Formats: sequence, structure tokens, C-alpha cells
Amino acid sequence: MNILGKIWNGFCWLWVGLFLLGVPGGVLMYFTEPDVTFSESIGVAIFSIPLAWIFYSIGPKKSRDKRIEEMKAIAERAAKKKEAEEREAKEMEKEANYINEMLEMITEGLDYSLVENKMRVFKHHKNSDDLKKIEDYISKGHEAKKKAAEEKEAKEKKDEDALIQEINKMISSNQDYKLVQEKMMPFKHVKKSEIKNIESYISEGHAKDEEDRIRALCDDEDHFKSYKKGKICLGMHIEVVKEIKGYKYDEKRNISADKETYKYKYGKFTTSRGNKRYKLEVTYENDRVVSFKDL
Repeated sequence: MNILGKIWNGFCWLWVGLFLLGVPGGVLMYFTEPDVTFSESIGVAIFSIPLAWIFYSIGPKKSRDKRIEEMKAIAERAAKKKEAEEREAKEMEKEANYINEMLEMITEGLDYSLVENKMRVFKHHKNSDDLKKIEDYISKGHEAKKKAAEEKEAKEKKDEDALIQEINKMISSNQDYKLVQEKMMPFKHVKKSEIKNIESYISEGHAKDEEDRIRALCDDEDHFKSYKKGKICLGMHIEVVKEIKGYKYDEKRNISADKETYKYKYGKFTTSRGNKRYKLEVTYENDRVVSFKDL
């Protein structure tokens, strides 16, 4: 409290005292002053009490209330400070436990990624030597992983280049496409144009094998020419028809001592009314076409 406040409180206390003296003074007036009635004496005593209260409330009481509020505020600040200190202590302890746990992982030589998963935002140990040690461990782990990936990629590229060279030599020497196909693998670092050339060689070899297979099933060149045109003809083998017309349906057979006769339908489809129909019927004797008709 400053000097003016003290003066004001002293002034108020003075008037409080004077008015409180008016209470017994008012009562004594009845006995000392013949002209004063009892009611007037009591009135002076009663009137002095609120006046004393007024001066007490605007002076000492106000100061007292203010001091109480200040003490409460000081107590609240102290409590908040203590709470903050306790919270900070818990945070520091928790951070220290995390750091110690990560240091133990490093000592055990565990993978850096496991250590990295334990990392947090540290408020109280962000500049500690232990945390720097952990960060260095993680950083070196990333560098080692990157280096390993680069070395792996370089080795893959080298192996793929060697394999491509080997395959190209096989193609140059006109080796069987099946041997080339056996060497093929998913390439990651080879140009698409090189892979496409190899795939074309394999496709051409496969197509030639298929053509040779079909040609072997044909009795004469006319059968093979019909196959190339996508048409069936008399005498054509059942397997050649399959290549042209696809799957066969509705088998009917007739077996005798000297021959086997089969009838099949091809080109299955469903009408607008939901009925199943076929486009072609072919009759075979000993796996060769002897007749066919459109349906």
C-alpha cells in the first residue's frame, strides 16, 4: 500500500472511531442533557453506526478486500507455477525415458527405422548430446539404405545388361526362340525398344511353330491356304477347324469297324428370344472334314 492509501485509511479510521464514540455518547446524552429525550438519544446512537460503517467500507474494508484478492491471486499464481513445474518435470522425465530407450536400441544395433519410429518432438532435450547421437544414427541409417539401394540398382542394371547381351547373341546366331524365352525376365533398367525386339523374335518363333504345327495337320497346300484365309474345306483336320471356328458343341458320333464319324456344331449364339443356335455344322470321318453346312 502506498502512502496516500495509508493516509486515506487513517482518515477513515478516525471517522470510524468518532462515529462509534457517538453510540455511547448518544446514550449518555439522555442522562447528561435534560433537554434531550430518550428517542433523540437512541437516534443519535443508531445514526452513528451506519456512518461509521460507511467510512469503514470505503477505507479499511476496501483495502482489506483488496489485500485478500491480491493474496488469492498470489496463491493462484503459485499453484499454477507449481503445476507447470510438475508438468514440465513429467515431460522431461518422459523425454529422458524415450531417449534412454532409443540409446539402448542403438547399443543393441537395431535397425535405424525402429529407432526413428520412437522419435518425438522434444521440447526439453532438443539440444542434448544424446539426442544428437540418436539423430546421427538415424541419418547414417538413411545414408546406408540409400547407398545399398544404389548398389543394388547398379548390380541389377549390370546383370540385366549382361543378360540382354547374351540374348542378343542368341538371336544373332538364330537360336530357338524357346531358349530365348527361357532367358526372359522382368527387366527394370533395359530400354523398351530392346525388350520389344526380343519379344518380336519370340513371337515370330512362336508363330512359326504354330504355322508348322498347322501345316503338319494339312494333307496338301490347299488345306493350308484355306486355313490362312480362315475358311474350312473338305479333308481339313479337326484341329485346324478348331483354330478357325473355335470350340465345338453338340457332339453326335457314329462308330463302325472301318471308320468313326462325328458331327459338331460351331458358332454358338443366343437369339433375341433366348434360344441357343449355331452357325455351322461339320461332319468328320477319322478326324477329317467330309461335309459341312451353314445352319
